[in-house]
Formats: sequence, structure tokens, C-alpha cells
Amino acid sequence: MANPISICKGTFVAQQDSVRCRQWHLEFRFWELTMDVNRLLKFDNAHPILTKVKSSLANLGYPQLNQIKCEQEGSTVVLKGELASFYMSQLAQTTVSKVPGVVRVENRVTVGPVV
Repeated sequence: MANPISICKGTFVAQQDSVRCRQWHLEFRFWELTMDVNRLLKFDNAHPILTKVKSSLANLGYPQLNQIKCEQEGSTVVLKGELASFYMSQLAQTTVSKVPGVVRVENRVTVGPVV
């Protein structure tokens, strides 16, 4: 009696190989799920816009801008904090407005002496 034939990933394999194929498939699926979890831990997928906003501010090279708190409300980004100059406040607002996905920027940054 001939071995029954099953299909694994589009190729025909003998019955004894189908067990190995199922095992491989389960191991591969486990690996995929592990990679998905790792991506979630590494990147803030809940707020991808905020990640881009903070990165854009950091790339400007002004350490003061890293002190700004950013919050997301839908496609609106709210900037909060205190900066030493109006120029820095406007620079932050302009930079954030150019980030893809940001429709509106609320600049609640106060200008004054930073302690």
C-alpha cells in the first residue's frame, strides 16, 4: 500500500514528511509571532506620529527642544513645556507641522527664562 500524499506549502511530500512539515510550519508561525511582539516592544505603534515628532525635534540639534512634551489627540499634536525664546517655540511648531500624519499643531509652549 502506497503512502498517502499530503500538500505542504505547495509541494507534495510523503506522509512521514508531512509531520516534519507541520512541525516546521508551527515553528515558523511561532517565530513570526515572536517577531511581531518584538516590533511592538521596540516601537511605539500606539502613537506612531509621536515617535516621528520626537525624532524630528531631536534631529534639529537643539537640546532644549527635547524637553518639550508632545501629546497626540487624533491627528493633532499638542506641544507643552517652556523654552527660552520665541524662535525655539516657532521652530518646534514648524518642524512638527511638517511631520507626515500631523494635520494640526497646538503650540502651548510658554516662552520665558528656563530654570
